[in-house]
Amino acid sequence: MSATIDLVQNWRATIDQAGDWRTVRLQQPQDGATVVYDLADALWRQLGSPPPTKLLLELDEVHFLASSVMGELVRLHKRMAVQGGLLHLCGLRPVCREALRITRLDRVLPTFDSRDEALRSTAV
Repeated sequence: MSATIDLVQNWRATIDQAGDWRTVRLQQPQDGATVVYDLADALWRQLGSPPPTKLLLELDEVHFLASSVMGELVRLHKRMAVQGGLLHLCGLRPVCREALRITRLDRVLPTFDSRDEALRSTAV
């Protein structure tokens, strides 16, 4: 059963379970605000205890990855890595995928074109 929650600065998330993966569809604010802080902490609190070992962020509703958002993705990645977990990203718009490529974060954060592809992969 999915649940949509408010996170921080008008960011929202729909959290669901797909097998052994926790899935999160992030929704960027409609006001176009791209800068966000504490998104990783807000999301982490909502994931429950114990935290998931496999986390998929669906980013098809994120139109732009500001540096602050990329920083939050790195924070989530580090939290997952510390516990031996996986963080996958999917549904990135071309401009978001390019932002990850330019910053070389695509080498750290596994990205996939589709949800199904991300759920099947065990890439670290």
